[in-house]
Amino acid sequence: MTKNRILTGLIIIGLVLPQIVYSQGFGIPSKKWGLGFGNLPKFTGVRINSADRNVKSVIGINITSWMAKDIDEQTGSFYGLGIGLPMAMGTENRYGASFGLLAVGATENVFGINLGGVAVGGNNVKGINIGGLAVGSGEDLFGINIGGLAVGSGNDITGINIGGFAVGAGNNVSGLNVSAIAVGSGKNVSGITLGVLAVGAGENMMGLNFGGLAVGAGEKLIGINIGGLAVGAGEKVIGLNASVLAVGSGDVLGGITIAGIAAGAPTIKGLTVAPVVGGMKVSGIILAPVHLRVTSGNSIDSEAIMKGISLSAYNHIEGVQKGLTIGIFNYAYKVKGLQLGILNYNRDNPKGLRLLPVFNTGFGRNKD
Repeated sequence: MTKNRILTGLIIIGLVLPQIVYSQGFGIPSKKWGLGFGNLPKFTGVRINSADRNVKSVIGINITSWMAKDIDEQTGSFYGLGIGLPMAMGTENRYGASFGLLAVGATENVFGINLGGVAVGGNNVKGINIGGLAVGSGEDLFGINIGGLAVGSGNDITGINIGGFAVGAGNNVSGLNVSAIAVGSGKNVSGITLGVLAVGAGENMMGLNFGGLAVGAGEKLIGINIGGLAVGAGEKVIGLNASVLAVGSGDVLGGITIAGIAAGAPTIKGLTVAPVVGGMKVSGIILAPVHLRVTSGNSIDSEAIMKGISLSAYNHIEGVQKGLTIGIFNYAYKVKGLQLGILNYNRDNPKGLRLLPVFNTGFGRNKD
């Protein structure tokens, strides 16, 4: 009989206790502090609840399993140690340290140390955040952020950011950013950026930038820029620029540029080393073993100009040469500097002095 009574009592408790816990909860010694069970909206101490709903303030250790389905019921703030079995979620703000077998998150702020077996997320996420698959925020993500697959933000990402496949932000990415596939942003990327495949920015990229295949920016690329296949920007590429295939810019290419096949931009400045180099206004030192071409193309507003020193098998300047060219064959529309090579052609010279061996220069205005 005694065993039956005990068993009956446990069954009754097992049936009644969850209803009490879910509906209003109770605390020992108080519903405000101590050891709490259920959805106690304002509590300090150790609190155990199935799903947090309409929370005002919870301080201490909070153990939950799920979150309210209605986002309007995810209110209030939690401060302390949060444990999710499997999800540490259900409030507007979460501060402290939180661990979830599946996920850690809040509708607004997630600040502190956060570890989610699958994901960590919120509108603003700051601190040390590790997600088995992803770490993300609707607005800003700040701190040390590691996602097994990805780290992402709708606004800015700042700090140490490591994504297995990708790191990306709608606006800016800054700090140390590493991904096995790609790192990118809608606006600016700054700091140390490493992508096994590619790194890119919609506007500007500054710092140390390495992409296994490519490094690119919509506007300016400034710093140490290394791309396995290509480095390029819509406006300027300035700094130490290197690529196995090509380096190029829509406006200015400056600094030290090394490319395995070609380097080009309307304006080239500094030291440029590539088998083929092309531009409209070229200055500095050019080492182009195969071909240097300086041309204005279809532009009628700008004149092609070469200044500095160029060493190339074929120096082809469809404009004014104001520097020194050294090669097998040197060709220019007008020479105000010096050509040294096996054959040297200055189209502006008088007849008989246009094509000369060894050297050529400007011997007088062509009257023809």
